[in-house]
Amino acid sequence: MNVLGILQADEVRPAWQAEFGKYAAMFQRLFKRVAPELQFKIFDLTTGEHPHPLDSCDGYIITGSKHGVYDELDWIKQLLDLIRALAAHGVPQAGICFGHQALAQAFDGKVIKAEQGWGVGVHHYRVNEDLAGIKAGDPISMLATHQDQAVERPPDEDVRVLAQNAFCPIASLISHKKRFISFQGHPEFTKAYALKLLEERLSELGESTFIAARHSMQKNTDEEAIARSILQFMEQHQRGRSA
Repeated sequence: MNVLGILQADEVRPAWQAEFGKYAAMFQRLFKRVAPELQFKIFDLTTGEHPHPLDSCDGYIITGSKHGVYDELDWIKQLLDLIRALAAHGVPQAGICFGHQALAQAFDGKVIKAEQGWGVGVHHYRVNEDLAGIKAGDPISMLATHQDQAVERPPDEDVRVLAQNAFCPIASLISHKKRFISFQGHPEFTKAYALKLLEERLSELGESTFIAARHSMQKNTDEEAIARSILQFMEQHQRGRSA
């Protein structure tokens, strides 16, 4: 795994970038912690930037976004087409939050604004399959900030639920045939950035949800294990592309 393409679906607010950096930089910092030699290419989906050729990177990761995958925006429709094209071409993909939902939507899953409301703070999930350094049945923890959820997985039997909890029953998906892995949580976020988002949404979240989410941030998270799992998955499927 030499080059990871970042398919950027949003950007950190300009006023916050000096403190927290840009979204692409968050992913670069995360993956550099576990693969210092990794190189990156960045594509701004919202301005129509797409990789050409499709295999110009060894794999791609789709970022989070303030938008919903069901929004009637041209760049989102183009992203769903790109996801399907990458899968057909055998290029591995990963998705985070909006990216997780986009992968589900692209392959005929269902994504909605969930009746559970906001998922915020540190969430714990049960893993259903072995990953890099994570055994089936183990818990993993990630920062979350989302209203939308995938509520139906894609119908292809190869697409399986990789991790879940009671609040988010489809918190992660994996497909070896379509060569993608996805997570609803945000391994790229720092707790400081997640807290900033919480504070910004206090009136929308309500005080009790805000306090519970802020308290949860005292717990440890497994972002490096998630990053290793994503890269290991991509390396496995990069090697098997001609199979």
